[in-house]
Amino acid sequence: METFHAAINTVFSVGADPALQQQATQWLNAFAATPEAWEAALLVLNDASAPGNVSFFAANTLLNKSRTEWGKVPQDKRGTLQHAVR
Repeated sequence: METFHAAINTVFSVGADPALQQQATQWLNAFAATPEAWEAALLVLNDASAPGNVSFFAANTLLNKSRTEWGKVPQDKRGTLQHAVR
């Protein structure tokens, strides 16, 4: 989870090294494609102390995953995800 937060902070950091931002973006895109991204994004959204940029990225990750991977989510997990984002 620390790597998730650090990568998001690097991407949104004003004045950060562009090469590091690109590397962080690539890592985040790869991570977003994993099944673990569902849980990571939900954990961030349920953390009231999460910075706004981290929460934004987590919400966007859930939106994109819901649009593209909802059919891959087991039926028994769908209710939990739906309840978590309401």
